[in-house]
Order: sequence, then C-alpha cells, then structure tokens
Amino acid sequence: MPSTTELYAAAKAVVVAIDPVVADLGQRPDYQKSYQTAAKTFLDFKQGLLDLLALPVPPPDPVARTRDAAKQTVLPLAGRIVDANLALLKMGQLNTQRILPPETAKAHNVHLMDLQTAAQNYVAVATAYLQAGPGPDIPPDNPFDPPRDERVALFTEWMDSVGGS
Repeated sequence: MPSTTELYAAAKAVVVAIDPVVADLGQRPDYQKSYQTAAKTFLDFKQGLLDLLALPVPPPDPVARTRDAAKQTVLPLAGRIVDANLALLKMGQLNTQRILPPETAKAHNVHLMDLQTAAQNYVAVATAYLQAGPGPDIPPDNPFDPPRDERVALFTEWMDSVGGS
C-alpha cells in the first residue's frame, strides 16, 4: 500500500520530467499547432499534479483525475511524439523533409522516455493508492509549528490540567 509520501514522490518525478519535454517542443523548428497543443497538454497535466501536491492529504478524486489523464492523454501523446521522432531518425541524410537533426531527435526522445517512465510509475502508484485508500499518513509538519514531540508534551500537559488529575 503506497503512502501519501510515495504518491507525492511519484507526482514530483513527473513534474520534473515535464519541463525538459516542453522546452524541447518549444525549440523544434517545426513548432506548430500540434506541438503547441502537446506542450499545453503537458503543462495542464503538470498544473494538475502541482495542485495535487499542494494538498496535505490528497483526496481520491484529484488522484483519480491525474492518474486517468496520465494514462489516457499524457502517455499516448508522449508515445506519438517518440514515434514521430523515430520516423525522422530513419529518414536518409539527404532527405529534404527531415526537420530535426538525428542528434536532436534522440535527445528529445530521451526526455520523452523519462516522462513516460515517470508517468507510468505515477499511474501504478496512484492506482495502488486508490485501491488501498489513504494510508495512516500524518500530514507533514508545518515549519512554523513546534516539533511534534513538543506538541504532544504540551497537549498532554493541557489534558492533565483540564482533566483535574
């Protein structure tokens, strides 16, 4: 059963993997509507993950939405771009229709494959998280709160004073 911490780690890995992919898409000489749409899709997915990461304990609905978006949109889209880059790599050196140099297409595919791996891991962790339900995780400490041990001691002291023991 994955914990909230594992879910957050998987989501953060996807967020980190999206930025190089979007940067690669923006640098393509053939950056047109289809790649603009792909970049927007990746950035929208990133925003959904960032919204999820902002919650102290993620409820099932946002987890399911981001998991489904990864499975149904992000992974197929990344796969299509990898396939398009592979097709460019197979073009002959003198082919005038080649848009990207082979080295650039390979570098883009490395970033896309990193995104695919991170997204696949997120789908697996999110699915297990949803099946098991939220674990007994305690939300992370607020950095402005006293340490947990001190809070327990203060609470115990207060309970003793109120309880009249």
